[in-house]
Amino acid sequence: MLTELQIVNLGVIEELRVEVGPGLTALTGETGTGKTVLLGAISLLVGGRADADMVRPGAAEARVDGRFLLAADAVPVDLLTVEPTPHHFPDHLKDVLDGDSETDPRKGPSISADLQRLVEVVISRVVPRSGRSRAYINGHLVTVAALAEMTAGQVDLHGQHAHQSLLTTHTQRAALDEFGSINTAPLLALRARLHDCEARRNELGGDERARAREIDLLSFQISEIEAAQIENLDESEDLVREEMVLADARGHADAGGDALERLNGENAARDLLAEMARALGDRTPFVGVASRLQDLLSELDDLGAELRSITESIEEDPARMEEIRLRRQALRDLCRKYGADLGEVRNYAIEARERLALLNDHETQAERIDAEIAEVQRLLNEESARIRSDRERCAPSLAAAIEEGLRRLAMPHAKVDVRIGLPESDPAGDRVEFMLAANPGLESAPLHKVASGGELARAMLALRLALRPGADRASNQASNRGSNRLGSPDATELTAVTETGSTLIFDEVDAGIGGAAAVAVAEALHRLVTGHQVLVVTHLAQVAAVADQHLRVIKTSTENSTVAQVEAVTGSDRVYEIARMLSGHQTAAAVRHATELLAAGFS
Repeated sequence: MLTELQIVNLGVIEELRVEVGPGLTALTGETGTGKTVLLGAISLLVGGRADADMVRPGAAEARVDGRFLLAADAVPVDLLTVEPTPHHFPDHLKDVLDGDSETDPRKGPSISADLQRLVEVVISRVVPRSGRSRAYINGHLVTVAALAEMTAGQVDLHGQHAHQSLLTTHTQRAALDEFGSINTAPLLALRARLHDCEARRNELGGDERARAREIDLLSFQISEIEAAQIENLDESEDLVREEMVLADARGHADAGGDALERLNGENAARDLLAEMARALGDRTPFVGVASRLQDLLSELDDLGAELRSITESIEEDPARMEEIRLRRQALRDLCRKYGADLGEVRNYAIEARERLALLNDHETQAERIDAEIAEVQRLLNEESARIRSDRERCAPSLAAAIEEGLRRLAMPHAKVDVRIGLPESDPAGDRVEFMLAANPGLESAPLHKVASGGELARAMLALRLALRPGADRASNQASNRGSNRLGSPDATELTAVTETGSTLIFDEVDAGIGGAAAVAVAEALHRLVTGHQVLVVTHLAQVAAVADQHLRVIKTSTENSTVAQVEAVTGSDRVYEIARMLSGHQTAAAVRHATELLAAGFS
């Protein structure tokens, strides 16, 4: 849900800020005032293409900032700066959280529950006059692709803009599955299981020569590690210390002998301390000092004994030095091949033994996995056939539902075809494509190739209505048969297309229509607000009259510049704006008609 939009130096807009509420928001104004610039600004925020020509003349750069409420799990954790709790929501949304579902169905438990799962995110886009554009999420510099990924399915533009998630094969397939209540969870689970089986089969090694080579290599490696008889993981450090002692054995022994001489030699440290103790004797004032001297003499005797023992143990041993050198080199070679230290070497040996056992038992393992692959493939073929059958049965009904919607939206001759891939190359019918022939005599073409922005917007509106929560399902009999085979019967490939596009934006949806068709478009847009926030650029008074929020774009020109602004119109101002849309002037008859339209609305 878009809650606030701020634009600086974009096209005819010098600076504006507008808050957007839930429900249906109508954007009106004279032709050329800059309404489409607002939609272009939103397109930038969801990853649309930036062009230096967008920058207002005389400005160095254009900037667009949007405050959104997005699904918390769609926003990367490292980009979150606001906890997803209601007290962070803008003031104009707090009434929705606390609303009375009996008086306004849009303020009921379902919307409130959805808001609890949302997080507030500020998205920014900067377009310089020269150089590449920049994108930010909560002040963090990100790629434009990150914007598109995060907002995919949550903000959908229909009309002359490129960001239309319902034009992708994946989403069209999900729309068909939702329309027919087709449960694809078993199919996806079987595909994942088959992929896992094939991965395990590949790990066994399918080539006999390659397997024999790997067995020989592992056997050699295991033997090499075992021959080293690694028992102490700190052996390398211990050997370094021993080598340091042997490398200067004579020097160490001389130092020890010199220390002993200074301790126990004639008139050395011990003799001097003993004379001190005898001089004090048992004289009362020095009893404590004399006792400490005796303790010190005992400690010196122990120290001397330890010093003599260490000194006498040090001997030159060239043979041991060579043995240490060779052992250290052997351990270094093992670490160079199998791990950074002896611990990693030992772990590699454990893994190598497990892998060798698996290879030696290859035939048994391979037969077991091959049997599992065959069984999974059989189940997958059955499930693919079931899914294809359901999709083929639902496709005409969905096409008919869209055609019915288009007829009510002033496209009486439109023909819609929901095509599914050929069974030879697409067993489950995953390649779903919506085709449209807008006028008689035209061949059907994919939706993304439809030339008219208005026709495309109405096609998207008709599809949205067909998928709307609570809409009649002509093909509900395409049931979840077999859904309990592998798990949850409620799991689907996409939870609900109607829940993935919480903000729908329509431009040119009312192009070239009026009269009863205009009323039908207004009613259709109004029905969508049950599950969506809807923004529409419109020239139809019937649409503006049923909007929950009415924004008017006005343009003022001076000799040197043109500036567009947006203002919310309420009360008598809204009556006059709708009167202008009806007749071009605020005549008494137009004002009366506008008042009647506002009073009628839709229940």
